[in-house]
Amino acid sequence: MDEASALNSQMVTGDESPSASIPVNPTAITKLPECEKCKKVIEDRHMLSSMEKFWHEDCLTCECCECRLGELDSKYFFKYEKYYCRRDYLRVFGNSATCSLCKTHIYGYDLVMKVEDQIFHLQCFNCQMCDSKFCVGDKFIFYEGRVICHDDYVNKILPAKEEAEIENRIVPSPESI
Repeated sequence: MDEASALNSQMVTGDESPSASIPVNPTAITKLPECEKCKKVIEDRHMLSSMEKFWHEDCLTCECCECRLGELDSKYFFKYEKYYCRRDYLRVFGNSATCSLCKTHIYGYDLVMKVEDQIFHLQCFNCQMCDSKFCVGDKFIFYEGRVICHDDYVNKILPAKEEAEIENRIVPSPESI
């Protein structure tokens, strides 16, 4: 199998892929495989396999944080001959943005809220007048580039807008002309 076929059957470079845990039957194998990381023969009941290479379950780890990639249902990424957990892959290679409120970096693994063309860390997404946190289902208004809770909009912004409209409609009395 050529390298491109191996990529397609086991893992696609840059895409997430489940860890493959293979039961080992020592009597069926004439020569036990060697672990890619520690270079010791794998005599364990299970081993991990990716791209025609083998690891002890504890040896296949993320390049950055060294978390185990062999956990059940674990997803991992392979890029530049290195393995990454999802979080570190997105942190290192993911697209980035800047939070509209705190102006700090948003990583690919951060939870965000997007309103029109603005993006916020989930922890930054709150009323920009009273600083109250939003809960699922809360109403908010995006007014003049700011996120405003429904109560502040109804009780503070609308009355101020109505007062300004009334003042604009007032015609000066004849004595003041």
